Amino acid sequence: MQGDTTRATELLEAALALADALGDRAGAGRIHVLLGHVTDRRGDLSGAAERFEAALAVAREIGDRALTASALGNLGIVADLSGDSARATAAYEEALAIFR
Repeated sequence: MQGDTTRATELLEAALALADALGDRAGAGRIHVLLGHVTDRRGDLSGAAERFEAALAVAREIGDRALTASALGNLGIVADLSGDSARATAAYEEALAIFR
């Protein structure tokens, strides 16, 4: 939040390594979401989408509905910002169904 995306990425990558080492899949998924936000903040929408996709894969793997909806919502935002309204709408609708 302070604008130091380089340091934020370093810390989050270290946290991701720890989560992976501990077998904390839910933690790893949440960290991927945070890395997606940092990557988006740097202006790298495709990189952000990759992080949100990684979070979504983990969420589906472990059956975490809240994380699934969060990842989908963020993918919708990235798709919308990238001009892919069809993909954005599909992601938003799936996320909304889960949240409901």
